[in-house]
Amino acid sequence: MELTPAIATAEKLKDALVSEVERAREERLLLRNLDGEALLRRAALRDGFNIACVALQRALQRDLAGAAKRLSLTEVTLPALAAQVPTEAAQLSGVLAQVRLLSSTLAELDALNRSLGERTLSVVRSYLAAVVPKAASYGPQGQQAAAGALSATVSTRA
Repeated sequence: MELTPAIATAEKLKDALVSEVERAREERLLLRNLDGEALLRRAALRDGFNIACVALQRALQRDLAGAAKRLSLTEVTLPALAAQVPTEAAQLSGVLAQVRLLSSTLAELDALNRSLGERTLSVVRSYLAAVVPKAASYGPQGQQAAAGALSATVSTRA
């Protein structure tokens, strides 16, 4: 069972991706509801997911390097592994195919969520522009002062 550790690690990576894809699907509802607190918690969970994935990828790399060493392979490829341990290589290949599919799905969901987030931000900015009145003051040359800008004249005459 030369590839058992690598298969187990790939399965963990797949499981992490399954969970993250589900959370990414739920993120759309959070954006639609403008649930700021939940979105911030979601961002923290995503950061944890990213860290966990990096650790799992490194572990998979170590597992595959160990398998290559035990099998006396100079490079680790699925065809090279299949030549030595066909059943395990096929199992690993299947899990890695699922990981690729889930990664692609997550990338698509992220793009959709980013787009929805940008539209949501645009709506919020438009709303704020509508409810915050523009400045009614004018500058020295008669132009309207920028919103939020303060203008003051200081005189030394009493």
